[in-house]
Amino acid sequence: MKSNYQYTFIKALILSLACSAAFAQEDIVMKAMRDEMARSMKKLQLENLGKPYFLSYTVYDMEGAGAAASFGSLTAKVEPQKSRMAKIQVRVGDYKLDNTNFFSYSVSSGVTRAYGSISLPLDDNYDEIRRQLWLATDGAYKKALEDLAKKRAMLANKIRGEEIPDFSIEKPQTLQDLRPAAKISAAEMEELVRGLSALYKQAPGISTSSVTLRISNEHSRYVNSEGSSTQTRLPEVQLLVASSAQAVDGQPLGAGFSFRGRSMADLPPRAEMEAKIQLRAKEVAALRTAPLPDRYAGPILFEGEAAPEVVFRTFLSHAIATPEVQLDDQRYRSMLPRDSENLVEKIGLRVLPEFLSLVDDPTATTAGGARLVGTYKVDSEAVLCRRTPIVENGLLLNLLTGRAPVQGFPQSSGSYHYGGVTPSNVLITSTKSMTLDQLHAELLRRAKLRGKDYAIIVRKVDYSTRGNDNSGIAAGSLPVLLAYKRFADGHEEPVRNAIINGISFGSFKDILAVSDTPAVWNIAYSPRPTNLYEPPGSAFISLAIPALLFEDATVQKPTGNVNKPAILEHPYFSKAK
Repeated sequence: MKSNYQYTFIKALILSLACSAAFAQEDIVMKAMRDEMARSMKKLQLENLGKPYFLSYTVYDMEGAGAAASFGSLTAKVEPQKSRMAKIQVRVGDYKLDNTNFFSYSVSSGVTRAYGSISLPLDDNYDEIRRQLWLATDGAYKKALEDLAKKRAMLANKIRGEEIPDFSIEKPQTLQDLRPAAKISAAEMEELVRGLSALYKQAPGISTSSVTLRISNEHSRYVNSEGSSTQTRLPEVQLLVASSAQAVDGQPLGAGFSFRGRSMADLPPRAEMEAKIQLRAKEVAALRTAPLPDRYAGPILFEGEAAPEVVFRTFLSHAIATPEVQLDDQRYRSMLPRDSENLVEKIGLRVLPEFLSLVDDPTATTAGGARLVGTYKVDSEAVLCRRTPIVENGLLLNLLTGRAPVQGFPQSSGSYHYGGVTPSNVLITSTKSMTLDQLHAELLRRAKLRGKDYAIIVRKVDYSTRGNDNSGIAAGSLPVLLAYKRFADGHEEPVRNAIINGISFGSFKDILAVSDTPAVWNIAYSPRPTNLYEPPGSAFISLAIPALLFEDATVQKPTGNVNKPAILEHPYFSKAK
């Protein structure tokens, strides 16, 4: 009898210890999120008003550091810092009609009500995390009820067309995508930016320059009331290089480029980064005395980085579909981000030549021998990513969407990040391509048919002059950093401050030819937000695009006033004189 009692006690003790160990290993933050969500979904209701039909919590653990240098001297540094914040989404009503896709300004809205996000304690304090989530959920729920009432009142005075649901029903997912955190070493970061920026001491033609390195690790936990539970970690490493100069007539010349990856190992070897800095410095310095462009109308070739840049600037935003945000007061329409042309009505129509296709593929890892940075497994709404053919054989078939449906697209493409729909890895492929030499020959042939003795090649778009009121650049025009006249004998002459007009979304269906090798270009993409209460963010994307030959565009020189060049030369380079 005694031995049986001892056996039972020991067995219970072992079971108790096992349960305690399991609890210790459980993610306290996720447990707090799940427990508070379950309570809210069961009990959160104000008087006789509706309960939430959907609730989601996202908790971001962020760690980051940065360093910047100019001319070999450290100009800024951010020591490794950590923060934790939560984003709360409460939906009342139902999937067909809820409080979202609607904006109503309220002066009395506090931080939680205005932004749907709060700071959380850095330590894994279960009780405090639940307390903060409770308060934030309460505020978000009251705001949701208020917005739904206003939205229904607004719609009562409108004649509605096709009724499109406010939220799509998606299969719940449980998934982890925790990539190794990027190593953060303040000393190594400072040494790198100092060394790279010191290269400009060999570039007398450059007036200002800087090199900035940013490293961040973001661990995201997500749960929703439908049963989804995901955790992701997508490190970001960005090395940003900027320089500027003035031409002899005062026109600005700004050159910027970047390297992006998920770890320091993803950046090119240091020698390669140094070589690109030195080459770009020489190119910009040479442009200071290069001629302004003559007026030109004819074929233009975008090659190298300029090919993905022109796709990013003039085509990509049109491949994204988001519903129009309703307003109860049209005076606040200017607060909303401008939308691109709605291409829902163009589904099935030709938007590229028949020999071209365009796909958004977050599952791809490489293209043209280069690593892609837009790869991921699940989006911020817990929808699995998938390859989405946007254009096939020239015909527009799909658009990228989140869980806010639009006409003809009732489900998400798994493309929602940082408050909006975001591309991932954008790839253009061709069934008919040319070598670069053949493309140059075709460019010159087309130019000759127009009576030209040269053609224009663009190798780098200029981002430095956007938003400059005195730049002489009209909206919709494309400022160019590196443009060249190419002649029949093969030699090239640079032109500076070229402005290209006539390249728009509609121009892409008339592309004449493409090269057989893509150029890969990475950038941080800030989406057009579909939730105006959510703080903005950006996601890494990659574009792998071959050289593109357009039949018609015009080139002109800029107009408007510019600052006069500096009276004295750069002091560093005048010391020895």
